[in-house]
Amino acid sequence: MEEKYEPACPLLGAKSGNGSAFFDERRRRRMRHPLPDCRVLVQRNGRSFWALLLLFPWPGAALLGCGGSSATAAATATLSISAATIAFGDVNLNTTAAQSVTLTLTGTAPVTVSSVTISGTGFTLSGPSFPLTLSSTNPTATLSVDFDPTTAGSATGQLAVNSDSSPNGTVEITLTGTGVSAATYEVDVTWDAPLSSPDPVAGYDIYRSPGGQSDYVLMGSVNANQFEYTDNNDIEQGQSYDYIVESVDSSGNESVPSNTASVMIPD
Repeated sequence: MEEKYEPACPLLGAKSGNGSAFFDERRRRRMRHPLPDCRVLVQRNGRSFWALLLLFPWPGAALLGCGGSSATAAATATLSISAATIAFGDVNLNTTAAQSVTLTLTGTAPVTVSSVTISGTGFTLSGPSFPLTLSSTNPTATLSVDFDPTTAGSATGQLAVNSDSSPNGTVEITLTGTGVSAATYEVDVTWDAPLSSPDPVAGYDIYRSPGGQSDYVLMGSVNANQFEYTDNNDIEQGQSYDYIVESVDSSGNESVPSNTASVMIPD
């Protein structure tokens, strides 16, 4: 074990053969006031600290006290990942759902992410290129994980993050999701024949508008002896619709609109 002692006040202190510190008695006697404090730098096994030597104007009155350690902790490269699992839940077939994963430097030294890989049917990855070094000036990186199922049923996958992080150099994130067939809706519209008409009724035109609006669009037509119509033209979940019906004579002239019928499509 090697120990080194170096006085901070070379005028007053010196080093003895065994490493102890003392002061020059002849110099002390020439001083009329108590000597100033003197610090001694002590080094042991790569660590260092200051020792405080209190000096007084009478012989043998030296008191040695220990100061604070100046040892510095080693820097560590540590990576934090925002998710341990990613669950997409139910996703309509041929529809993409996305979730993000954030990589963050939490250690005191830069960390290098050497690669990020993804596996599992329907799962894809986008984001920065690798290898990528995160540092104090660039401490985060965001990945986008997508799930786009093409067949109905559950799916599992894995996202693997490889780095020189200590600990957890390799982190595996579980991916889950279920592909489902999108719900389809249709609306059945029914009406009664007019009680009277100046011209014979040749048929009926059925119009639709988004709920609460007036921009009606013709959805279809039926002949005079039909009093219902099934609308399956791009019916959207969570949308409301208004319907009106107009009778038509043989020349294509339309009557005034019927009353409005409204419907709300569930989510």
